Amino acid sequence: MNRNLELYNAAYKHMTPDFISSNKLDAHLELTNDAHFRFLSSFCAQFPEINFYGKDILEVGCGAGGLIKYFNDKNALYTGFDFSNMAISIARDYQGFRALSGEYVCGNVCSDINLGKTYDFIFDSHLLHCLTGEDRKKYFEFIKKYLASDGRFICESMVFQKGLKLPVGYSYNESSEITKEVNGGDIPIRKLLKFQELENEFKAQGLTIDYLYYHSELSINPFVEYSDYPANYLPHTARLSVRLG
Repeated sequence: MNRNLELYNAAYKHMTPDFISSNKLDAHLELTNDAHFRFLSSFCAQFPEINFYGKDILEVGCGAGGLIKYFNDKNALYTGFDFSNMAISIARDYQGFRALSGEYVCGNVCSDINLGKTYDFIFDSHLLHCLTGEDRKKYFEFIKKYLASDGRFICESMVFQKGLKLPVGYSYNESSEITKEVNGGDIPIRKLLKFQELENEFKAQGLTIDYLYYHSELSINPFVEYSDYPANYLPHTARLSVRLG
């Protein structure tokens, strides 16, 4: 097991069977997905032609349940995808307890995997900013491979802001990465591009942006140990909708 997977799995170790079968996991998903709910609500209001009914949805970085309930309520055909085997195991248990339709796949967007079909919508559940180095190019290859020719890719990602300040044990390097000190070494855990750099990255991949919003009022906290870290020190947020070029 590599160190990044150990870090991802550590976030789910407190989710016991009792946590999953009670309403505690529901409350956790409501809290962690709050920004996604608000994004989708705003996005759909601006694009009234968007309709999830009967559409194939792929959520990458779904974690311990993701947006399965949201898309079940929209009568969509949901697939959740995540790197963490522990998260996928919990998500499948949650699906069973709540009798929700859909499927979960454990895998790495940066490796060669066959999902067997394309999707009308791919939704990034805060995954892109977790990828660094060459993994980002592999990620975009995955998105372009599995997005239907007339589909939409919807993404919310952390972006750099000038007021960024990091807690002890973290640093920001010349490659625009937040690194975390683990066992005497620094592991890159987040990629924080500036807003314009992120836009250029999408364009360089041949993707057409039809919605782009820099949300300077919304911060995303990358520090599990510091849940109450001051919002004015945290990365800001970019929201995008793109199509194949």
